Amino acid sequence: MKDSVLRECLEEIGQAVTVGELMHIREYIGKNHEFAEWDADYHQVEFYFACSLIDPAATSYEGSNPDNHQVGVEWIPLEDLSKVRLYPKRIGEMLLAQDSSKIYLGDLN
Repeated sequence: MKDSVLRECLEEIGQAVTVGELMHIREYIGKNHEFAEWDADYHQVEFYFACSLIDPAATSYEGSNPDNHQVGVEWIPLEDLSKVRLYPKRIGEMLLAQDSSKIYLGDLN
């Protein structure tokens, strides 16, 4: 799975990363959340890994194959996470608290 994370980072942001430990697994079951009208049949599982840029001085984040819906990449200092709209919000709260005690988060939005 770590090879997949590395490949995705190269494709999405054009940067190599060091892939660390698995931090969290989150499910999103659309019918259970605020966008159920549009996402009722939507179910995804997300894996969150601790990663760091191999070149932290990099300034370009244009990958070779970005997601069609991706509008940009922005690196946000952890202390600024509470100032941005983040989904799921709980992930930001856990990162700020450095809470990695719970790996499987369930159906969280």
